[in-house]
Amino acid sequence: MMMETSPEVVVPKGGVMTSLLVLVAHSGRAYELEASPTTKVSKVQTALENLTGVPLNQQILTLDGAKLDSDKTFGAYGLDEDKFADKEGEGTKVFFYSKSNLVPNSLPPKPEVLPALKIQFPQASSYQPHQERLPLQESSSPHVRNLPKHE
Repeated sequence: MMMETSPEVVVPKGGVMTSLLVLVAHSGRAYELEASPTTKVSKVQTALENLTGVPLNQQILTLDGAKLDSDKTFGAYGLDEDKFADKEGEGTKVFFYSKSNLVPNSLPPKPEVLPALKIQFPQASSYQPHQERLPLQESSSPHVRNLPKHE
């Protein structure tokens, strides 16, 4: 899953900001947005329109199984400052669906074109094995001491 970060959606004065982890159902991407209990859902939808290209009228956002209303704030869904502060490490998960992909017999989304990765491997001659004893060899257990032989 690819995760991208976006600038803050809204910065209220003195408000508690938290991370919203928006999981996009049709592409598998995840976006991290900052919001507060006073942030309107429509602000997040506008940011998602800019990030994904899905128009506002085609977006469905859910939080804990509840469909989010554009005119309400996140506080209206029980995310007060205490709950926002508690989820700081992981982010509040919001699921994002595109209505056009939920229609029966709809075409699958277009595959993403990702840039080619350039991987540089070190030269084989530059590898120098360790000459000192390994910590496993110092173990009192004969089973642990024999582990390197079974690689």
